[in-house]
Amino acid sequence: MWLIMVLTLLAVWINLPPLGVLSGIPFINKFPVKLGLDLEGGTELVLRTKMESVAREDRDTALESARQVIEKRVNLYGVSEAVVQSSKLGEERRILVELPGVKDVSTAVNLVGQTAQLEFRELLATASAEATSSAVITFENTVSTGLTGKDLKKAQVTFGSSGTKAGPQVAIEFTAEGSEKFAAVTKRNIGKPLAIFLDSQPVEAPTVQQEIIGGSAVITGSFTAEQAKNLSIQLNAGALPVSIEILQQRLIGATLGRESIQKSLMAGIIGIALVMVYMVAFYGLYGL
Repeated sequence: MWLIMVLTLLAVWINLPPLGVLSGIPFINKFPVKLGLDLEGGTELVLRTKMESVAREDRDTALESARQVIEKRVNLYGVSEAVVQSSKLGEERRILVELPGVKDVSTAVNLVGQTAQLEFRELLATASAEATSSAVITFENTVSTGLTGKDLKKAQVTFGSSGTKAGPQVAIEFTAEGSEKFAAVTKRNIGKPLAIFLDSQPVEAPTVQQEIIGGSAVITGSFTAEQAKNLSIQLNAGALPVSIEILQQRLIGATLGRESIQKSLMAGIIGIALVMVYMVAFYGLYGL
């Protein structure tokens, strides 16, 4: 009987959550508990996918593709115990995203809510001389080169060392086919700006100095470290197949979850004590 009690207490000890003074016990910290949104708190987003331009028979496939892209972004960001679920409400298709531990709602919205369609565009042949300035380059006076985010192999955050390129940057590497496209595009645009657009918005438009055959480039822009990290995650995960709209965003506190754990612990302790009292009353000292 004593052996059973020792083993039971050991099992309870290992599974105790790190709450209050218990979090300072080294033995418990060797067995960390990954808490979900209800226990740790975090951000919850409800997204609506815009399917108006998608054929009816392709909408379920587009929804699942969007869910997978968002899930990959969340995983690359490093959120543990995240939930990304899709659902249908009549003709409306939604995605629920739960991010435990993410307390900045704007970060979550920027991470999962942006379509992240990357595109390299060159000036129209009829563009004016003033358009050689990146300040007046627009989506309308440029044309697609056929080089997009689909041609990327990987993206990662780097930091410029000096001058105008100091600060966070996103270094990109193209696939073999993308490298050939990039070399051809830069060759025919020597001395001209090559505009980089993200979701139809200009990021930068550097002037091409020479043909680039290495299959890599750097997007400088005016990024903060967090923005550069999110962009690299979005590019690595791929663009969303459809646009999405934020229907609801909530910051959820962990108070209720922690109170539930404490009440459960108290109920467990009371239950064990009652069982011991019953065994002593029914069996006498032999119950121990």
